[in-house]
Amino acid sequence: MTVLDDGTLLTAGESQQPASGIDGYVWHLAADGKVLWHKGYGGLGQDQFWSAPRKGPGGSWVLYGGKDKHGWLLAIDGTGKPLWE
Repeated sequence: MTVLDDGTLLTAGESQQPASGIDGYVWHLAADGKVLWHKGYGGLGQDQFWSAPRKGPGGSWVLYGGKDKHGWLLAIDGTGKPLWE
């Protein structure tokens, strides 16, 4: 889990999805634990994040994990929009 400058939290992991299997997931939480937003990433198969989000260039957040049995890096912006992988 990563504490952001505004006191909110960003955490990553995985979530089982009925249509696509296991997806990498990111949750943005208020300091009191209320979910501000959450988003899934990946596709069919097993996709997951293995580390806490790390601050990247230009206000981005970089996540490390596995996608379809390969290493995976994904950068997102502050709203969870993918920037590159």
